[in-house]
Amino acid sequence: MLCQSGEAGYIHEPFCPNRSPGWLSEPLPYWYMYITEDNARSYERPIERVLQLRYPAARSLVASKGPKDIARQGPEIGRSLVYRTRRSRPLLKDPFALYSSEWLADRFAVLPVIMIRRPVAFVSSIKRLNWGFDYEQNWLAQTLLMRDHLGAHADSFKGYQGEVDLVGEGIVMWNVLYGFVAKLRERRPEFLYVVYEDLAADPLAGFEELYAQTGLRWDAKVRGRIAGFSDSANPKDVSTRKRRAIKRDSQAASETWRSRLTPEEIERVTRETADVAALFYAS
Repeated sequence: MLCQSGEAGYIHEPFCPNRSPGWLSEPLPYWYMYITEDNARSYERPIERVLQLRYPAARSLVASKGPKDIARQGPEIGRSLVYRTRRSRPLLKDPFALYSSEWLADRFAVLPVIMIRRPVAFVSSIKRLNWGFDYEQNWLAQTLLMRDHLGAHADSFKGYQGEVDLVGEGIVMWNVLYGFVAKLRERRPEFLYVVYEDLAADPLAGFEELYAQTGLRWDAKVRGRIAGFSDSANPKDVSTRKRRAIKRDSQAASETWRSRLTPEEIERVTRETADVAALFYAS
């Protein structure tokens, strides 16, 4: 939605280890990779090239595993050329860059926009998409991340190794991610923090403010486009197969967790996330 004025070039999740070959010439080794001054040397130049909108076309095409990889990369290569021609500002949509947001801001003057989402909605998405998470391979294995931010949570990670409990895993993940966001908000008040439900309830007012805060042009054309993506005539939910569809009834979509979780699961999520949720939500 922040690309609707044509000033920003959209880059989809370069920090995602599964998006390889892609914008990064080599995939990052962990989900939610923590980059800081202590380990930045290996990653600084590839990420700088991403922010320069330079897609590593030759290397990525050579690394392609088949027609599907090549078909996915073609549009990204084309867009990177268009973005550079237009002198676009890079816009990285990437939840997996959260722990690296301070380094990105300090090293490259990136302005992070951090979305805050209700725990019941977050957990319902984890459950619907059957997205388990390997804490041992991705968080416990990151020595610097555990040292600086997540050490106090180590026991809760170990408790889910090998156990299939998507609701429980979602609860742990939400508490850890948004506990970090709460502390980040104290350290870095200059970052932008957006409550998803507020944005969904009034997307035009919310995005108009975001466009102003990020220095993007807001006009009638942009307003009309965003209205089209969030109008009440759009579906409130999409099938798992079409989960990347982005035209939704935004206000209704923010309540889909009510049908995805059982009453018992809603009560459990609400109870077990209450302490962190209180930092963002009045009720």
